[in-house]
Amino acid sequence: MKYVFIFLAILLLILLAIGFIMYTQISYPNHQKRDDQKKFNKENGYDKGIEQLERIPFELELRDGYTIHGDFSKNNSNKYVILMHGHTSTREGVIPIALPFFELGYNVLVFDVRAFGDNKYCDCTMGKKESKDLVEIIDYVYKRFGKDIYLGIFGVSLGGASVLLSLRYTQNIKFVVSDCPYASTYKLGLDILKNRKIPFPFIFMPFIEFWCIILSHFSFRGTSCINSIQNNKVPLLLIHGTSDTFIYPYHSQNIYEKATCYKEIKLFDGAIHARSILKDRNKYKKTLKDFLDHLGG
Repeated sequence: MKYVFIFLAILLLILLAIGFIMYTQISYPNHQKRDDQKKFNKENGYDKGIEQLERIPFELELRDGYTIHGDFSKNNSNKYVILMHGHTSTREGVIPIALPFFELGYNVLVFDVRAFGDNKYCDCTMGKKESKDLVEIIDYVYKRFGKDIYLGIFGVSLGGASVLLSLRYTQNIKFVVSDCPYASTYKLGLDILKNRKIPFPFIFMPFIEFWCIILSHFSFRGTSCINSIQNNKVPLLLIHGTSDTFIYPYHSQNIYEKATCYKEIKLFDGAIHARSILKDRNKYKKTLKDFLDHLGG
């Protein structure tokens, strides 16, 4: 009996250690610098036309004292869109997508998501705090530019999930576009472990979530996009690459099936994670335009 207890204790410690390692990769990842992303955009021709975006820096101190950094590009219209980037990225990561919105007549606001870019380094909560930050930014935009503006939100990857999670707290927007979101952090975690050839990945998930709850105060259930869109009425466009092996297309398809609002989904053949805009820019812009035209925006 003594050896059984020792074996179980050692096994528990191993599982907790592996869970902690996975937690740190989720909440404290290495991330790209803005200059590196600018260089990537330039080398791949993704910065063509961005000179149209006269970027005006802004800072916003949130209610919890955290400061968000971003840029605003003014267009002479009453239409506005807020764009959120993905995990490990910065606001430079959504500039290739900000440009089509700008060309469609929208004022665009991009910002560094909590923990990334020019913001103070801290833990990422996979949409829990990030979605609440977005709600404050939405309120800031209405306060700065007027309550009668036509405002929508866009996000990719972590940003794509965060815009969906924000719908639990506000419906005071005209549209939401979500590019390659995860249906839930639990399913995403399972997929990542499976891709790493880890056997019986479901065994590790409770230990990863344990650290997420204890150290960063978020749970898998609390960051489930499936749960957040159940009662949503804001029109929704989902975009996903068919060759995405990080967040598989079934995540968007599951969200689409559960959504009860006006909804559209567009899959981009051969596009890898968060690269649908880069796979076919013209198709991407047309997808946005058709959706927005249908809404009258």
